[in-house]
Amino acid sequence: MVIIAILIGLIFASIFVVNMVSIIKKVADKNEKTALNTFICYLSLMYLWCSLVFLSSL
Repeated sequence: MVIIAILIGLIFASIFVVNMVSIIKKVADKNEKTALNTFICYLSLMYLWCSLVFLSSL
């Protein structure tokens, strides 16, 4: 279970970091669709939080 928790945490942390970098690049380029990327980043953060809460309750 600990290995699964670590793997899930790493997956969601990497998704969160990739989305944050994407948002920073789009804001720097003054490109639209920043709201969509922010929403995707928010969803990945919520998945990370939910997975941590779920796995800590096991």
